[in-house]
Formats: sequence, C-alpha cells, structure tokens
Amino acid sequence: MSAPTPAPGDESPREGYYPDPSIPGYVRYWNGGAWVPGTSRPAPKQEEPAVVEETGPVFLDEEGPEDGRPEPATAWQADASHQSGFAGDRVSWGGPEAPEPPAPEAATPPAQRVPSSSAGRAGLPQAEVQRAGLSELVQPNQARPAIEDGIGEPDPAEGTLTLRTRPAPEIPWRPPANDPFGDLAARTEGRPAPLGKRFVARLIDTVVLGALTTAAAVPLTGRAVDHIDGKIDAARQTGETVTVWLLDSTTAALGGALLGVFLVLGVLLDALPTAKWGRTLGKKLCGIDVRDIESHETPGFGAALRRWLVYGVLGILVVGIADVLWCLVDRPWRQCWHDKAARTFVAG
Repeated sequence: MSAPTPAPGDESPREGYYPDPSIPGYVRYWNGGAWVPGTSRPAPKQEEPAVVEETGPVFLDEEGPEDGRPEPATAWQADASHQSGFAGDRVSWGGPEAPEPPAPEAATPPAQRVPSSSAGRAGLPQAEVQRAGLSELVQPNQARPAIEDGIGEPDPAEGTLTLRTRPAPEIPWRPPANDPFGDLAARTEGRPAPLGKRFVARLIDTVVLGALTTAAAVPLTGRAVDHIDGKIDAARQTGETVTVWLLDSTTAALGGALLGVFLVLGVLLDALPTAKWGRTLGKKLCGIDVRDIESHETPGFGAALRRWLVYGVLGILVVGIADVLWCLVDRPWRQCWHDKAARTFVAG
C-alpha cells in the first residue's frame, strides 16, 4: 500500500488523515511511517465540506464520482475569505462574493483546540466553514478529531476496546516467609547414618571421655590404694590373722566420686552438645547427627540426657556391648538401646 503524497517542502507526509488508497471514498490515518489499521472512515460528504485540516492529497488514479461514491476533497482546498495576493485583492473562487459577517462575529478568534470531555479523545475545534455560494457560518455537527497539517490522533474504530495500563505500584521488599511444607520436607530427608561413620564417631567420643575420666581418676585411685595399704599394714602389726576388706566406706566414696566424674563428663561432652546442636565432637567430624524419631529435629535436653545415661550405665555394667551392637539388627532406623529409650536415631 503506497504512502500519501507529502506536502511541498516536506520530505515525507505528516501524521494525519489522507484518502485511503485501498478504499476509494474513504480516508485513513497515516502515522508518519505506515497506515494505521482500523482507522478507515468515509470521506466528508460533498454538501458538507470538511475543515481544511481533515482533507488530504488527490490521487489521479482514483475513480471519479460516476461510481456512486463521493469524490474525496483535495488536500489544497482553502478558505476563500483567508486568501490574498500581493496586491491585496481576494482570490475569486467562482462563486458570488459573500457579504462580510457582522462586526462582533468578525472579531471571533480563530478556532482553538479544546480538550474533549471523554478521556483519550483529541480536542475538538470550532471552525468556520464557508459554503460555496453561501455566506453563513457552519459549525460541525459531528465531533471530529483535530487534524492540522497532518497532525492529530485517530479515533478508535467502532467495536474496538482501548485499554490503558497503569504502572503497578512498587511493593516494598519483604523477606520470604517460612514454608512449613518445605521445612517439613527438609526435616524428613534424614536417613540412618552408615554404621562405619557411627562406629568412628563413637570411638572418638569414647577416647575423649576416657582421657578426661582417667585424668580425674588418677588422684582418686591413688588415695584408694594408700587407704588399702594402710589397712594391710595395720593388720600385720597385730600379729594375728585378720580379714582386710578392700571395699569399705572410704573406697566406696572414692569409687562413687569417680563414677560421678564419669557421668558429669558424659553430660558435658555428650548430652549437652546433642541437645544444642544434635551432634557430639565425633559425630561432627564424621558428618552425622542425632534427631528425634518423629519430628526429625534436634532432641531436647531430657531426651539427650536419657540417651546418655542409658548408654553410660549399660557401658559400666558391660551390657553396653549388646547395646552398641543392637543397631546391626534393628530396622529400619538402626537404633541402639539408648536410641530407643530416648526415641532418637542417628542420621547421616
């Protein structure tokens, strides 16, 4: 589809309505670079000439008025009352001269663009159009968009809907909310730790606990040995055969003190870290941790303390060997006896 003919002095046609090259007798909006779809409309009728700004150039290949359609107005139609030559005489347009309008109306200012009452419409000018052979002022009966020298905006075609979007308001950043389902899924990902890692972790914890307990037991054991040697020497001095009991109140107190040191060190090295972080030193080095069997979270202090006491007491009674080996046959969580007592399992 060809572009409209530009006005003299212009390299390209300006924006505005021009005769539609595809539909004779219609005008179409040219946006300066292409024809705008959906803006075709019938050309102004012959008996009611359009204002100067709504006319367009004449195409010589258009069909004449004999096809039944009105001939489009030429782009260079001008108002005879505003044309003058260098000599000051008015140009004659072939019609009888119209009498000059009254003085009050002669002082009427030129047409101005006024904003339309409906949003998105162009302003509507009030133009004075002089009919050929008549001397009356004509006011456009139908609202038309202002088109001056190809400048203006087309009305939306009938049956179409114009949507105007507004920028969305800026929403301040908020930290992401905790997803309870995601947290639950992350917690339930725990699986029983490999037995090799559990054995290495328990060996590390036992070595650390044994070293500290031995350091505390050395002075207590020395006092117990000195006490027993004293009783034996006293029996020899009597010259009689007497029975010397190795376990008395003194040795029992010293043994109780050693047992207390062992349990307290176990609470400090095993129960407290398990309740706070879910892991001891050995488990941290091996990358495993202790979790609650139901919530898969770090167990509380009560469960961690119960877990350690069962393990420690059974270990002193030598039954702890069966406790530790029970994880070899337990399914599916590989729990030892102290894990079952505390309702925990070792995850890795």
